[in-house]
Amino acid sequence: MSWGPLSGSSSQVISSSVPATPLIFEVDTRNTGTSNDDQFTMPTTGSYDVDWGDSSTESISSAAPTHTYASEGVYDITISNPSAAFDPLKFANGGDKAKLTDIKQWGNQNLWTSSGFSTAFWSCTNLDISATDIPDTSAVTSFYFAFYNCTSLTTTNEFETDSVTNMAYAFSNCTSLTTGPTLSTGSVTDFEKMFRGCTSLTSVPAYDLTSATTTFDMFANCTTITSFPAGLLSSAPTNLTNMSQMFNNCESVTSFPSGWNFSRATNISGIFGDCTDLASLPSGWDFDAVTNPSNMVRSCTSLTSFPAYSFDAATSYYFLLYGCSGITTLPDFPDADNVTNFGYAF
Repeated sequence: MSWGPLSGSSSQVISSSVPATPLIFEVDTRNTGTSNDDQFTMPTTGSYDVDWGDSSTESISSAAPTHTYASEGVYDITISNPSAAFDPLKFANGGDKAKLTDIKQWGNQNLWTSSGFSTAFWSCTNLDISATDIPDTSAVTSFYFAFYNCTSLTTTNEFETDSVTNMAYAFSNCTSLTTGPTLSTGSVTDFEKMFRGCTSLTSVPAYDLTSATTTFDMFANCTTITSFPAGLLSSAPTNLTNMSQMFNNCESVTSFPSGWNFSRATNISGIFGDCTDLASLPSGWDFDAVTNPSNMVRSCTSLTSFPAYSFDAATSYYFLLYGCSGITTLPDFPDADNVTNFGYAF
């Protein structure tokens, strides 16, 4: 099918050397939503052309249009020729979020604005992605809650994320996701809970944390992953101070790379807590700047020893080694002069 502009649409300019391709996605109207079982409400603003998948097409200029089908069922919807100001598919944990079942083609018509991915697919619990093309997300600055709680999502595309600064909760609670997507993260400052609760995750790339200020809970409760890439923390990001609970409850990990650099971190509270298969820790890690190592390896029941790290700036050892039942000899902490709280430390 050839997609030229329908009457009344305001289309974006596509290079003549690159054929324009539309956004195509699948919906199942029978799934629970705010519209009826034979309807779908498009969570969009702006102007665009739409093929509803039942041989009906129209030009849209109103927000959140609802289409009624002759019968309930599965339909492929096609969006093309968007206006310059256009955010397609902004479900944000509402509307017909459960009716979206597949992204079949992202298209190349520059659909995504700077805030376009923030909360876009939040709690689209029946969504998986079969598309093989890469969406144009070059203008996007936030992936905040982008795919949060997409519990059927097994894989994602590569995304253009050079301009993204916020990845908080981006893929959190995607319980079927097995591999972390390829992303350019050199500009990202907030990685909070990015993959928290991804219980089927088995591997992630060595994301660039250069600009990070927080990785709080980034991989917490990723219970299936067994290892992390050495390049993830091979250098110390200048402003990354909060690494609290970054790997908390990664219960299948047995060891972490010895070359990781923690020299600028101040808060590592609970960073390895509840990693119950963790058998050992490297002795050469630098924690001199850390003020809060509380709960660091709490309930790491497979640990048999703990290195004598120099926590020069630490003020609290609260729950530091609590529940580490395999440790029979306590380490000699050389610098505990500033510690005022030893509550439940051992």
